[in-house]
Amino acid sequence: SYTEPIRPQFFIFDLTQACNFRCIYCFRHLETAAETISQENLIAITEYIIRYCQKYNIQSPCIQPWGGEPLIAFDRILLMDDLFRKHGLTPLISIETNAGLITEEIAQEAAARNIRLGISIDGHALVHNYQRPKFGGHDSFDDMRRGVEIISKYDQLKNFGVVSVLTSYGFPHLDEILEFFATELHVRCFKLNLIKDNPVMQDKGLCLTEAQITEAQQILVRKLVELNRRGYAITELNVQEKLLNLLIRGKSNICTSRGCMGGVKMIAFDQEGRIYPCDITDYKEEAIGSIYDHEDLVDLLQ
Repeated sequence: SYTEPIRPQFFIFDLTQACNFRCIYCFRHLETAAETISQENLIAITEYIIRYCQKYNIQSPCIQPWGGEPLIAFDRILLMDDLFRKHGLTPLISIETNAGLITEEIAQEAAARNIRLGISIDGHALVHNYQRPKFGGHDSFDDMRRGVEIISKYDQLKNFGVVSVLTSYGFPHLDEILEFFATELHVRCFKLNLIKDNPVMQDKGLCLTEAQITEAQQILVRKLVELNRRGYAITELNVQEKLLNLLIRGKSNICTSRGCMGGVKMIAFDQEGRIYPCDITDYKEEAIGSIYDHEDLVDLLQ
């Protein structure tokens, strides 16, 4: 029988669908949808989580505002943080950003509030500019580097993580990309997402073949060993989590270490307050309820 206690502590918000980039593999179809959550619904969702945390004695819920580009709605994130702190909670807010909108003011605010920033970087300029152009088709690499340079000045932000997407275009450059991460960006931890065939891919040519997936994994492990032997303390999150799970049952991956923990350790909210087991908020039929219909979250999930 299933014995894992139902106590979500990781909450995803579909904060905004607006974005200043137009990544070639994006599945959100931003040309037809670019809405940002209303202040009314944001407050309602946040207060729903606050009541849940107070009832079940959760002091520091993990919050991830999702996009689009979350920094477009940075004011909403600050409002959310203020509401949690007003009720004596200390949220752990993490933002995955393309770094193109980072300013000194945003960096100062994030550092002061201990808001964690992760940067989406697909590689050196050749790969990054091709896969992650700005709205209008312009190169984005320099904007990203400028954002990284700003946050690197703050002790609370400088050890940022990286999420990188590997497509068939970037695959021949994988060794160079890993070298760039370690030796130029001084990345300590990153996550490599390999593009596979899926129903929402608009360009199937970007997907890696099975042979490329196998070779990419071999290149990744070999390069990580080489870089560490050269003195660069860099790790890839998927490799790290799988090793820890195998060796000591670390169980740090909420999706794969113990099977899916959606609806058990994590949930997501769309902009209308619907509740989902994970970040599938683009599929309304997958909603399991709403903050406006179910007062007790655990009762709903059970």
